[in-house]
Amino acid sequence: MNGATAEVPHAIAAVYISVSLVFGKNMINWADDRFRYYVMKQGPKPVGLAYSKNYAKNWLKHLLSYIIGTGILYLLVYLINDRSRTEALDDVIYIWTIVIIIDLINCVSYCVATKKESKSYLTIKLGA
Repeated sequence: MNGATAEVPHAIAAVYISVSLVFGKNMINWADDRFRYYVMKQGPKPVGLAYSKNYAKNWLKHLLSYIIGTGILYLLVYLINDRSRTEALDDVIYIWTIVIIIDLINCVSYCVATKKESKSYLTIKLGA
């Protein structure tokens, strides 16, 4: 609005705000679980119907953060009203759209081709 050009860091700030609002502490827990399994080689493998349902729930959260984040970005584009100064914002919206479509395909594939849970996973999950 003051003549400055919006750049990618400005768009990433909108993404960060929306993802933080929607996911909050859940993202830290998710990262801890993945680190524990893939790096430390501890804990259950993320498979099965429960994992698929959780992935679908998180995809819906991703969709909500996408709606909030792109809403912020489109608001900035509207307020600035100069496409030459908001090109970076449009680029981030485009990339995020591709990412959410890929994430949807991934989510559907988990739901369609759910792997059976192993006994050890059920034991750990159910505490039996």
